[in-house]
Amino acid sequence: PIAAQYKAFAQVEPIAVLPLRAQQAGMVTGLHVLAGASLKAGQEIGLLGGPEIQALLVQDNADFASALARLDAAKKSLAFQQQQRKLQLTTKLAVFQAESALAQARSVLETAKAKLRTLQQMIVLKSPVDGRVLAVDAANGEGMAVGQSILTLQPARKLWLKAMYYGADASRIQAGMTGS
Repeated sequence: PIAAQYKAFAQVEPIAVLPLRAQQAGMVTGLHVLAGASLKAGQEIGLLGGPEIQALLVQDNADFASALARLDAAKKSLAFQQQQRKLQLTTKLAVFQAESALAQARSVLETAKAKLRTLQQMIVLKSPVDGRVLAVDAANGEGMAVGQSILTLQPARKLWLKAMYYGADASRIQAGMTGS
């Protein structure tokens, strides 16, 4: 079989562009990419900081420390109730309540840990996919609102080729499409 060859002017275009948006209000710092730069998935491109982020970090760290203290107190209470139960100085209900308080304290700790981890991940701006930076929409020191675009990426795997055929090649392609 012989494959047909055609000549055309063509341009690679993205099927879809991907805006990287601020997940939290804050100030862009350490942004070190320019339009046209190639990025790998997970590559750090900057940070979000400022008073809003700092206040959230302080609050989330305090919540985490409080949850740790609550867990420690619940463990001690359960150990005490279990010891008292062995000596028959307390009821099964008191031990059950202490176990329940421990389970709740563990749940609160896991929630606080997840909230802190999520905020820490939002602070570090990373490329979600391999791609090329089409536009940088923010500058270092600029305040960002939630959802505001920081930069726009052209994903490496979402491309198509747009070609313009002229002359005899265009006629042959047209004829091949209509089945003539």
